[in-house]
Amino acid sequence: MIPRTRLGNLIGVQIGDAADLGGLGPLGTGPGGGGTGENTLGTGNFNTIGSAGRDSGGRNEYGRQVGLLTRGRRATVPEVVSGVLTVRGSLDKEIIRRVVHQHMNEIKFCYDQELASKPTLAGRISVQFAISPVGQVITSVMQSTSMDDTRVENCVVNAIRRWEFPKPVGGGIAIVLYPFSFTSPGG
Repeated sequence: MIPRTRLGNLIGVQIGDAADLGGLGPLGTGPGGGGTGENTLGTGNFNTIGSAGRDSGGRNEYGRQVGLLTRGRRATVPEVVSGVLTVRGSLDKEIIRRVVHQHMNEIKFCYDQELASKPTLAGRISVQFAISPVGQVITSVMQSTSMDDTRVENCVVNAIRRWEFPKPVGGGIAIVLYPFSFTSPGG
């Protein structure tokens, strides 16, 4: 026969009847006593996630340290960050930044397509484009790259060709050099 203080009662008529140390009773409020209130069932704080043991006060610590399996890990996602742009002409830098920001998902799409097959793909692409007096991009060319992936580079250049900007002040042409940095979670 196993002592009552070791296992505790499995059934009780009053709250706390199954409150013995390590008990697995369906009712009660003590450690292993089934829950924390009247008419509760279970095994107290036994939530199946986290570490098991006792705290410094001798209380059960089953499941109190939820999420320890993921401590120190951080989800990372691919990033596309625009760099410092250079503008020659009569269109404000902030206006250009705003339009590029509105189309950043197109640039990210170009990168994400190749990232699926090349998880460590990363680098920097600088594109030079000209904005006509009516706000259309009339040319878009690769100025420099460290990406070494022609699909991403061509996709970015072609995406920029489709963009529209506000008309430059005074009707002139604006020439823009815009860098994009691509960082992969696998690289």
